[in-house]
Amino acid sequence: MRTRTKILITILLAVLYFALVQHFNDNGPIRIELPAARSKADLPSHLDWWNEGFNSEYFNDKLPKDIVIDWNERDDHNMATTTTLPDGRFHIALNEKYCLATRIAHVTLLHEDCHILTFSEVEDGKEHGPRWRTCMINLSQQHAFENELIDDK
Repeated sequence: MRTRTKILITILLAVLYFALVQHFNDNGPIRIELPAARSKADLPSHLDWWNEGFNSEYFNDKLPKDIVIDWNERDDHNMATTTTLPDGRFHIALNEKYCLATRIAHVTLLHEDCHILTFSEVEDGKEHGPRWRTCMINLSQQHAFENELIDDK
């Protein structure tokens, strides 16, 4: 079993254990209140700057330099989407509901960058086709996900 898989299983088991301990606590379950809605000012910023670094570090500067990145994804079924704008530039829209944590925003940007790198494949109706999967595997081999999720580099 791969180390990454072991780490994910350990995290999931820890979350399950924590939930069970809360449920069977002698004082009854602990009530967790959700934080108040965050304003746009609270969202992770520097999206363009992050993506420039990812383009250099993981994509050998093969991605366009004029990608538009914002927090305008409103469909609750999507963490983010990548589309093209009328002027031909790519647009990555992140969903603030799911990408509030900086690390999650980083990994989501990497995922969407693979869509940009393999955008011609999408036109053939294969959003997560072989080229996109290869891109994600290449990111994994470069330790991109480990760097962003575990090491916080």
